[in-house]
Amino acid sequence: MIEQLTELQTNEIKRDNLVKWITSKTKLLSEEFRKDLTKALSAYIRTNREKVTLVGVLVRDTEPNELDLKNRAKALEKNALPLMKVWLFALYTHFSMKNNAWVVAMNGGVSCDSE
Repeated sequence: MIEQLTELQTNEIKRDNLVKWITSKTKLLSEEFRKDLTKALSAYIRTNREKVTLVGVLVRDTEPNELDLKNRAKALEKNALPLMKVWLFALYTHFSMKNNAWVVAMNGGVSCDSE
């Protein structure tokens, strides 16, 4: 997660490509979200593509540890532009990553494995 967010912070081409990809999905959005996206894109362009909020989600199969996000936040803070925000979320589950139990849980209890 940290490498991806750092790359989006520092690599304008990657950030622009992500914005283009998100914009290509507008037909899937409700009218309300399309309006919000238009306002966000306007602010992004008006600020020379610096006003952006990056969101990172860490999924762990361990006990919660405050340092997981604290250390990542410190690393990301070094590269943050003045108008850039970074939000970090952690999701701690007791679903094992080893046997894909978390994938099954995220799919509503249905396995993605083909039979």
